[in-house]
Amino acid sequence: MAVEYKKSVCYMCWQCCGLILEIDDGKLVGVEGDPNAPIGSGYTCERVRAIPEFHYHPDRLNYPLKRVGERGEGKWERISWDQAMDEIAEKLLKIREEFGPEAVSTMGGTVHEPSDYTQWRFANYWGTPNVFNQGKNCGEASIVTEVAMYGWDSLGAMPAPGVTKTIVCWGANTAQSNNTKWNVCRAAMDQGAKLVVVDPRFTETASYADLWIQIRPGTDGAFGWGVINYMISEGLYDEEFIEKWCLDFEKLVEKAKNYPLEKVSEITEVPVQQIIEFARTYADGPTCQLWPLAPCQTGSASLSTVYTQNVIKVLNGDIDREGGNPLTGPHAFLDYFNLNGYRHFMNNKDVRDCVSAEKFPLCSVESFRRVNESVQKAWYGEGYGASQYF
Repeated sequence: MAVEYKKSVCYMCWQCCGLILEIDDGKLVGVEGDPNAPIGSGYTCERVRAIPEFHYHPDRLNYPLKRVGERGEGKWERISWDQAMDEIAEKLLKIREEFGPEAVSTMGGTVHEPSDYTQWRFANYWGTPNVFNQGKNCGEASIVTEVAMYGWDSLGAMPAPGVTKTIVCWGANTAQSNNTKWNVCRAAMDQGAKLVVVDPRFTETASYADLWIQIRPGTDGAFGWGVINYMISEGLYDEEFIEKWCLDFEKLVEKAKNYPLEKVSEITEVPVQQIIEFARTYADGPTCQLWPLAPCQTGSASLSTVYTQNVIKVLNGDIDREGGNPLTGPHAFLDYFNLNGYRHFMNNKDVRDCVSAEKFPLCSVESFRRVNESVQKAWYGEGYGASQYF
């Protein structure tokens, strides 16, 4: 049988880079990046190159196993898919009858493949809000905050070579953690874009930086407020953008006055002159602020961190701007909320809230309901402002 070449995508991470698979007599023998793919453009990382090894690994689980010994003994027997589905369904129904649908929780990784979406869809129609995945640590703070502020997230934002003047990696070691995006960053830098890195560690990304801010861990929110204060006081903001799109700007001005640069420098251990340099470099836009990732998404200061990061994007007029932080927005042909059963779930009055709702209301069903309302209002309504919702 002749060797075949088929196009595919990689599900080893959420980027889903394009691939060309080499198949010999029905067996996968090689993987290369697809140079014509819009994502990846031919690049391959170590995970991609190991796909054949993953696929044919002798320890890969390809069928259901049922434990036959004591827990921990490692004794299993193979059963059919029908038997596995029947036994799982029977146990789930018993739990539901005795404790309610919320007694079932799901866990998963970052969004890699359709199985993540089907897991969410199942949970929503089953009636449990207790869904947990790695994305809770990776991006929830930014997603909820960005949607609350301007209707969508800028998760996929990348610099535009030849347009972007400044790239900001704030709490992200892009050179090592996101090679696809880093390749675009390098292309933009080759065409004159400056690189600014905010990170306590001197990372590989920081080694390429024109400006490295070695911030004290956990003080990013204070740093952000200091930058906001300086940009406003020095007139380093897009007045036309603020006038057209923003509400309650005067409240922001008053809040920022609580963070003079000397105070911020004392909190963050960043010299005043570096705060000023950061603000002035950022203001020379368009500036693309890359996704901040886990270091800015977790901890007691995460909300103030991502909030100030987003305000700085807004002050610079970079929201939905070429070379800045464009927003993809909802797709008319793909109703994300209906696809995963979210509207069925949100409109089901019999559903109790998630177990952490009282302690973390921003992660509650009610919060998600407002997020959905915000998206609808921002993209299909009569205008939008976060103060209308939160």
